[in-house]
Amino acid sequence: NTGILPTTSPIYDLIWTMGVPIAVCALLLRSPIKSSRPRASFTLAFILGAVGTLLGSFIAAKCTAVPRSIAWKLAAVFCATYIGGTVNFTATASAVNLSSEILSAALCADMVLMAIYFCVLFLIARLVPTEKQNDKHPKLSTNFDQNDETNEEIGEEKNDLLSFGTVLCVSSVVCCIGSLFEWISGGLILFASGFSLILVFFSDLFLSKFPRFAKPALNFRHWCDVLSEFIMLLFFISLGSSSNFQYLLQSSPGIILFGFIVLLIHALVMAIGGYVFRIPLRELLIASNANVGGSATAAGMAVSLKWTDLVGPSVIVGTLGYASATFIGLALGSFLYRT
Repeated sequence: NTGILPTTSPIYDLIWTMGVPIAVCALLLRSPIKSSRPRASFTLAFILGAVGTLLGSFIAAKCTAVPRSIAWKLAAVFCATYIGGTVNFTATASAVNLSSEILSAALCADMVLMAIYFCVLFLIARLVPTEKQNDKHPKLSTNFDQNDETNEEIGEEKNDLLSFGTVLCVSSVVCCIGSLFEWISGGLILFASGFSLILVFFSDLFLSKFPRFAKPALNFRHWCDVLSEFIMLLFFISLGSSSNFQYLLQSSPGIILFGFIVLLIHALVMAIGGYVFRIPLRELLIASNANVGGSATAAGMAVSLKWTDLVGPSVIVGTLGYASATFIGLALGSFLYRT
């Protein structure tokens, strides 16, 4: 943030709390269930990232000059947020009773480091040859996915604003139902994305039995792409605008060093593990994004880079990260507190 846009705004909160869930839902609805199932290598990459974050949080707590009374709390918070995403940050910070002053500085450090780290991931993504990824994954999903011939068949229907409204309405309803289940279950985040996956499964089953509906389904998935990409662009803008680097340097530079060490170890473990297990670079990048930012940022990155076969898997592993990261972070904090 250079000062042109505000660092805080109700609009940013609206994008995070309402826009991002709708975007994630739209991303799931456009991905057939077959392409949403994570491959073993992608799941392994996500696990490597979680291990790297856990190790990095432990090292940062032991090596930085942050007081011990605060270090174990920061380790818990950064471990949780860089395994499951920013959604786990607040929950973990509240559980360890992080003071408001340290919380503000840590949140600012998280935003700044995450924005910089995403820029690095996008730069590294340029090293992935387009031809190679297309050869390796010639069929990104099912017969109902986009292709040039079908786009010509759709014609003007593809530009139908009613279809956009339908996608927005369906995604919003699914999010409301998922949130209702989440509230009933006491906050299990798996329900929100799980309901979307169930809906996708039955829609794929319906299309396989009634192929004449493939053309409207393709139009629907096209507008899912449009809606999700638009919201994710707004999300990345709000993320960058919230990164107040000047405030961070003035408040507590030690906290940004703490977070930097966590991300550095996370990246090193993923790089070494990816080399040893021969995991494709693009899967490492999306899995790392799912660790650091969560399913929404990972899916947004996959869409923007046209790696559509990784959209569904990134949402699934990111959701699993949401569900487990807070517990992992609190376990690490408890261990550091006792030792």
